[in-house]
Amino acid sequence: MNNLCLRVIWFASVLLILNSITQTLSAQSFLIKTNADDCEVFVDDVKVGAGKSVKILLDKKHILKQIKVTRPGYLPMHEVAFYGDKEISINVERKIYKSSTGTSTIALRRAYDTDAEAYTYHYDYALVRKKQFEPVYHGCFDKTSVREYRKDAPLYFVKGIASTSVVDTNYSMLNSENYKCHLESTLKLARCYFYETSKNCSQMAMQIEVEVQYEFKDKFGKDIYNLRKAGKSGIYSLEALKWLTIDSDAKRKFINSKMEEAIANSLYDLIADTASNVIFKDDEPLAASKLASLRLNNSSAVTDMKSALKATVTIKTGESFGSGCVVSNDGYILTSYHVISEVEDSLIQIISNAGDTISGKVVRTSKSADLALIKTSKNFPFAFSLLSNIEVEVADEVLAIGTPASMELSQTVSKGIVSAIRKNGDKHTIIQTDVSVNPGNSGGPLLKLPGVFIGVVNSKISGGRMEGLGFCTPVFDVITHLKLIGK
Repeated sequence: MNNLCLRVIWFASVLLILNSITQTLSAQSFLIKTNADDCEVFVDDVKVGAGKSVKILLDKKHILKQIKVTRPGYLPMHEVAFYGDKEISINVERKIYKSSTGTSTIALRRAYDTDAEAYTYHYDYALVRKKQFEPVYHGCFDKTSVREYRKDAPLYFVKGIASTSVVDTNYSMLNSENYKCHLESTLKLARCYFYETSKNCSQMAMQIEVEVQYEFKDKFGKDIYNLRKAGKSGIYSLEALKWLTIDSDAKRKFINSKMEEAIANSLYDLIADTASNVIFKDDEPLAASKLASLRLNNSSAVTDMKSALKATVTIKTGESFGSGCVVSNDGYILTSYHVISEVEDSLIQIISNAGDTISGKVVRTSKSADLALIKTSKNFPFAFSLLSNIEVEVADEVLAIGTPASMELSQTVSKGIVSAIRKNGDKHTIIQTDVSVNPGNSGGPLLKLPGVFIGVVNSKISGGRMEGLGFCTPVFDVITHLKLIGK
């Protein structure tokens, strides 16, 4: 009996050993390396591990289709495995930029024309791993399903990156508070790659690559930075997508979504690129917020329209011009920042009511409020008083003085009313008026009779059927954002 038990135990042990050997021979190991401990690895939508090194044990009959690596706060990465791969390194490095509300701040409203097409290339994925990009054509895929895409197409971003100040192309007066610069971008090139990941074309994958031309301008239309940046989508298994069974509309939608992903990745890479930090750097050395408060000398203030005209000047900056308000008798002049934006002091000329031409120097600015203060050596007989307790109400009659459209039209007076008083973000108030405002009026005064300064004209909305939409920064915002002390 004892011998029989021993024999049974011995036989069971042999079976266990043989079974273990059989399982080992029928399994394959695969290693996925990541760049962070908090990365999570998914194979065919099933989580298989987390960390910098994740070992996967697969049945040899199992075809590993899609690999995805996620990381909190980062965009996920999608990859596929070539039939000869034993190890893949996948880095998850593109941060997700979010607004204060927690939502993603990149959203493409329209990435390209609705019938956008793409170049197609077929690659052996083994060559891709070795960084060799020689097209190989083995008839693994119907090349007619994706046509060539060659024309430029504008990209429209619904939102920008609030934390880094990249903004959309829908810049408008009423939402400029969050914006530092204006982004225009154009899709220059798109390619659709189909990779052969197996020896017999039984497994294939797809990836989209794009090149985007970015043009950054400040909110006053001045060029800041231009460059061309490539971007790629993840690599997606066609087998996992059941590519051969889905209809053409589903295929088109998938290609479109991955083109959007490639475009978004291009923008994310641009933001992360230290070479592009010029876009986001602090380029306002004379920002009033960094300076001490400045007391203005108003010993002889404007009291009527006659003296108001003598306190209004034309500001010439090279080929451009605008208007200005004398706010101290010893030569300080208030204007809009965009009138003197990116202009050397040597090019700033002040033309007084009497026709004298004098030089001026910018001494403090507030780009966010579109304001600037210029100092001249001239003494002026009259200056506008900056009073923070001025009351402005809708339907008040107002007048604007400036140089609209042409230097020959300096000292033009226009009449209208206050149409509305609106909030522009949390920090700014704007006065809306139907006073006639034209290029050259910017920086000039908006007045209530007999000569009370209520703000500085800075912009208008025009085009199509729109008229009578002028905007002005009120005097109390001028005082606050330029840190001035008036009467």
